[in-house]
Amino acid sequence: ELQYGTGPGWLASANDRMWWALAGKIFPHAVAYSILALIMNLVFFKVLGLPLNGHFTLILLSEIILILSYQSMAIFLVTLTRNLRLALSLASAYTMLAITFAGLTFPVFGMPPAAQVFSRIFPFTYWLELFVGQTLRAEPLAYALKQIWLLMVFIIAGLCMVPRLEYL
Repeated sequence: ELQYGTGPGWLASANDRMWWALAGKIFPHAVAYSILALIMNLVFFKVLGLPLNGHFTLILLSEIILILSYQSMAIFLVTLTRNLRLALSLASAYTMLAITFAGLTFPVFGMPPAAQVFSRIFPFTYWLELFVGQTLRAEPLAYALKQIWLLMVFIIAGLCMVPRLEYL
């Protein structure tokens, strides 16, 4: 809508209700990625027999929340920059840094203190901790719920920016 200037028509198709228009944009992608996450988990744990010492449902729920948190961060970046090209560039850098600092190949606790703090601005870090905790470590549900709540912070940050979309 930003690239082609079709925002007013998009908003009019939802009776000028930004929340409904945004839901119409986000929902199909969230459903598609959630189905992909379900298939991925079924292949990992049922077909390949990878260890699952925790709750399958909790892992799937965390992946859905991860999807929504990154969609919310997209809203945040678009409203912050008001420029699609810049928002996409920042999103690619944000994602690249998330993968780098999440602790997948080098544990967060072994990073320098500044890098440990920096790793906390990415939803992927919290999801990875939950995923490893539920698959390999059999961590208690309370720890996983902490990660879920921390992921929700990113969703709230994006949703707080929705009113600014009306002015783009």
